Amino acid sequence: MSAAAPLSVVSEGELKRHRRSEGQRVWIALHGLVYDVTDYLPYHPGGGDLIEEAAGRDGTAGFEDTDHSANSRTQKLIKLVGVLSGQEEYVSELRQRGWKESRGIPFPERLPPLGACTSEASLQRANSFFALNMRSISLCLGGLALLAVASCTNWLRPSQKK
Repeated sequence: MSAAAPLSVVSEGELKRHRRSEGQRVWIALHGLVYDVTDYLPYHPGGGDLIEEAAGRDGTAGFEDTDHSANSRTQKLIKLVGVLSGQEEYVSELRQRGWKESRGIPFPERLPPLGACTSEASLQRANSFFALNMRSISLCLGGLALLAVASCTNWLRPSQKK
């Protein structure tokens, strides 16, 4: 794999200066990376004020506690600013595990363990396998839901007309 471009290092002091209340753009740190979320605030499904509560600091725990989807991690209005000072090694590890800036906010639980990715091809196979399994699970759950509805509405019982 080719070396990734270095990211700008953002100090905690600089991050703290980026809160809405101070007239600055709104920045938040997630998984050691700093994002400008200002343009996304009006579109956040839970309201921009939820993001603003974590503005200027690390919001990783709150972000992950709410089970954000893959879509929410790749919003085009959320812009990567750089790496939070002191988190360079952690972000380097995320990259070694296959995370790229183009994938948006990292989802560490879905990345292979460190050392498991030896090539771009193996990483793509791992990602494809995960996506295929998620689709299979969704189809199975959808089928189970349909069976549950069918049994509750007597769709599966033969007509008892005489």
